[in-house]
Amino acid sequence: MFIVDMLEEKYGRGIPIFTREILDTFPGTGRSQLYEMIRLAVMCNALKQFDRGVYYIPERGVLFDEDVPINPELVIKKKYLEDNGEVFGFKSGLNLQNIAHVSNQMPFTLEIITNKETNNMRHIRPFGGYRDIVLKRPRLLVTKDNVSALEAINLIETSCFEALNDFELSSLRKKYDNVDRKLFLDCLSAYPKKTMQKYLEGVSNGYLLA
Repeated sequence: MFIVDMLEEKYGRGIPIFTREILDTFPGTGRSQLYEMIRLAVMCNALKQFDRGVYYIPERGVLFDEDVPINPELVIKKKYLEDNGEVFGFKSGLNLQNIAHVSNQMPFTLEIITNKETNNMRHIRPFGGYRDIVLKRPRLLVTKDNVSALEAINLIETSCFEALNDFELSSLRKKYDNVDRKLFLDCLSAYPKKTMQKYLEGVSNGYLLA
């Protein structure tokens, strides 16, 4: 199908494609006509709908000749974290602790701080095996330049230093030490006083280097 061939050439298979991207790919086609083309492509299974406004062209299985479902983490990444080199969010809380090896607990709730959210906090319909997905508005606009600093701050404010073992504390320090100190402190100034106090306590008790 023409619409699928064009989308596959531009985005490939197994990649989330948003409705707005389909519209941008066919600027000379009327919306009603394009939506009908999408509907027919979905009916023929040439195009799959993951969720409202999210489509993908399925990959074929290696061992079995069948469509492979899209990886939900790719949808999460493109919708809320980063796309085309632009960073606009990051996983936070226990999710970030798990990624950074500051905790080995497997979170059932996904917490994301993203520029795409305008509310302080909002629960959305969970997918990808999570029981709950929570979106939070950032205190500072998340960018490619400051995301590492914001992640380090989030780890500090959500972790209990005293409860960390040597490996976990070393992992937290590694994340913190890899951030430019001036950038870190500039970002930290946008956070509540209690976050600054938590950081200063970590420094005074030797958990973090000033």
